[in-house]
Amino acid sequence: MPTAQCNDIDIYYEIHGSGFPVVFISGLGAGTWAWEPQVPFFSRSYRMLSFDNRGAGRSGTPPGPYSIEQMALDTVRLLHALDIEETFVVGLSMGGMIAQELALILPHRVRGLILAATHPGGDLHVSGSPEVYQRLMDNTGLSPEEIVEKNISVLFSPNTVTQRPEIIQGYRERQKTIPEQPEHAFAAQQKAIQGFDCSGRLTRIKAPTLLLAGEDDQLIPPENARRMAEHIPDCQVRVFPQAGHLIHMERTKEFNTTVDEFCKARV
Repeated sequence: MPTAQCNDIDIYYEIHGSGFPVVFISGLGAGTWAWEPQVPFFSRSYRMLSFDNRGAGRSGTPPGPYSIEQMALDTVRLLHALDIEETFVVGLSMGGMIAQELALILPHRVRGLILAATHPGGDLHVSGSPEVYQRLMDNTGLSPEEIVEKNISVLFSPNTVTQRPEIIQGYRERQKTIPEQPEHAFAAQQKAIQGFDCSGRLTRIKAPTLLLAGEDDQLIPPENARRMAEHIPDCQVRVFPQAGHLIHMERTKEFNTTVDEFCKARV
């Protein structure tokens, strides 16, 4: 099992393919498995790196508190350990927050930044429905299977839930195989998100940036991408219709080709 010592914990990682590096950073409670739909495509042309964040999967799950900056520094250590000098960075949801911090910590080593279904925190953050957010976070008394079922209507668009059963079933099957996240680690990641604020620093992001959002994202509405685009100097936005929070699973082909075109133009 490939791991690297990153600050105070071991980080589990996977590398697929060869070529210019692209790092994929996962969201709350997620890890390498979240990017399985991207592996066949990106491994053909890139050195694709994904990993389990602090507190999730096969990485260390120390007691909290955690911070987004701390998880970005874990990523810095992982890049050092793997001798990755320059890379594209793709981050989704909490992973997009980590990617923002990473781009500020290592401005000359991020060739391009892809921020998907994420927000900048602070005054620029546009919240989704409090009821939807609470539903996602409240796992009290639920089995892992019940948590998966409960989250489907939150994470996916209504169109996908009703019209694309293969996407939903693939998500169910994938979630069956993942390590169960300890409650303290889930809570620590959640608090890290709540404490994140990059809103006043977006103008300092030097990397060319691509912002991706789902039109039907209930958790992080697409208005967040539009607001961020007003502050990041070199930035473009694409909103995917009939897509919710997990746009890389709902619109896999379009997501992959959009990211690939952005990267190829900058290799």
